[in-house]
Amino acid sequence: MKRIFLIITVLLALVFIQCQKDNSDSDHSYPYSLAFYTEQYKPFNYVENNQLTGLAPEILREICTQLNIPFKAETLPWNEAYTKTLATENAILFSTALNAERSDKFKWAGPYASLDWQLYSSSENHIILNSLDDAKSLSSIGVLNDYAITQYLEGQGFQNLVYFSNETEALDQLLAGNIELFPSVRLSIESSLKEMGLTYYAVNPRLRVLTDMVYFAFNKNIPDEVVIDFQREIDRMKNNGQLKILHEKFMKSSEVPGSLLVYTEEYPPLTFVNSYGEITGFGTDIVGEIMRRNEQYADIKLSQWNIGYELALNNPNFCLFTMDRTPIRETLFQWVGPLGTNSSFFYTKAGSGITISSIEEAKNLDAVGTVSSWFS
Repeated sequence: MKRIFLIITVLLALVFIQCQKDNSDSDHSYPYSLAFYTEQYKPFNYVENNQLTGLAPEILREICTQLNIPFKAETLPWNEAYTKTLATENAILFSTALNAERSDKFKWAGPYASLDWQLYSSSENHIILNSLDDAKSLSSIGVLNDYAITQYLEGQGFQNLVYFSNETEALDQLLAGNIELFPSVRLSIESSLKEMGLTYYAVNPRLRVLTDMVYFAFNKNIPDEVVIDFQREIDRMKNNGQLKILHEKFMKSSEVPGSLLVYTEEYPPLTFVNSYGEITGFGTDIVGEIMRRNEQYADIKLSQWNIGYELALNNPNFCLFTMDRTPIRETLFQWVGPLGTNSSFFYTKAGSGITISSIEEAKNLDAVGTVSSWFS
């Protein structure tokens, strides 16, 4: 009798343990169902051997493994994926550049990469561009629907844009001479040209336009805790080196955007590159000392001022120095300082005979040169 009682007790214990295990397993399932949308845009996301791969899908596979989320993404043309994510309450879109046009339309986790946009011509077209305004006077510039660079050019008042559904189609027209320029990123345009049986030397970069940071974009109805979970996992991958390994594999670079982004321009004596190739200067050394004292370190990146300024406007955890604090900029940023003062003057060529005594008189000159996004 005792033996039967012991067997029953053991069986009941095993049933209880299994029930506890089942409950534990169900407790670990992610509480939200998510839908993922992307486009074919190598090396960020692309299909190879019938499987979606690339920098972003591999990041997502790791995140979803850690959070116990099933990962399956639908690949669509970019404008369709973009529209579908806006309309689908549980949707996540990748890889998505954060800009002013998109900022309030989504929630964001990242950045995990950057895009350096340049205007390309065919190698046979020896066009010279000194500024973005030069490109406005051309007959045609090819762009892709709803791309970040397209939205930027539209915002800059370009009226000569010709729209295409994919990069290969646009490159066909560029090389045929039917459009004069096409904005792209080197790794992407290199990949597209390779698929067309061509090399990167079929085109030439003519002007660097913009840098965008790349994120996962979440439909606004997705709970904040989901975005926080994804951001935590991205930061973990930055800190443990996993993201760097994926960058080296897909982006052919070990440069990964940090959790804190610090940018400046070359502007001696505030910032310059010394004879040892180091970024230094009055402003740079102050920023370096602040980071040292707070034990928070980030690489300082040199950039054109207008590119850094645009990034600072759109991206969180971003520091741009050294910047003049003006009434126009006052509410656009948070401020630390001052580090010093700055005075600006109108300069003319010696011997030109030009004399002015007021800003009003300067308005009557034929032309006054300025640096894009400088306070002056």
